[in-house]
Amino acid sequence: NPAQGDLPDPTGKILRRLNDSVRASGARLMILSGAMEPNEAASFRQFCEKESIPLHQLDSTFEHHPEYRFPGDEHWNSAGHAVACREMESFFRAMRIIE
Repeated sequence: NPAQGDLPDPTGKILRRLNDSVRASGARLMILSGAMEPNEAASFRQFCEKESIPLHQLDSTFEHHPEYRFPGDEHWNSAGHAVACREMESFFRAMRIIE
C-alpha cells in the first residue's frame, strides 16, 4: 500500500516527473479527472495536494448521470464531453487561466 499522499507505482513516479518537467518549462500542470472509486479519489486528491498540482475531480458531476456515458461503458459520450468541457472552463476560470 502506498503511503498517505502517494500513489502506487508507476503512477506517482510518472506524475511527479511530468509535473517537474512542466514546471521546468515555466508552465503549470493541472489535472481534470474522471470517475474513480472513493478510496482512489481520496488518494489522488492527497497526492495532488502534496505535489501542489491543481485538481478538479468530476466524480460528482457524472455520478448520477448515466446519460453522459455510452451504455454499458464508463467512457463519456458527446454529452459527457460537453459537460467535461464546461467543467474544465469553470476550473480554468477559477484558477485564473482564462477570463
